[in-house]
Amino acid sequence: LVICQRYRGVDLYPQLVDAAKPGGMVVVTVLSEVGETAAPGRYRAAPGELIDAFRSLPVTILASREANGAATLICRRSTNVTGRE
Repeated sequence: LVICQRYRGVDLYPQLVDAAKPGGMVVVTVLSEVGETAAPGRYRAAPGELIDAFRSLPVTILASREANGAATLICRRSTNVTGRE
């Protein structure tokens, strides 16, 4: 299990997946621009950023939520070393 909470590092996302063993889980939560009080800023993810970033990685996305100024993505690393399961 690899968990990254409240740290937005787009270049870090592939490293988080690599840190998980095949079949392991990755959970990422970042500040988001989505929500009534959320405003754009360099520390906030744009709408859909996590989905877009992880879609090209060797993972299966299990859940994604964006609301109230936070975005969370839960995924499982592929057991197939050449790509998605």
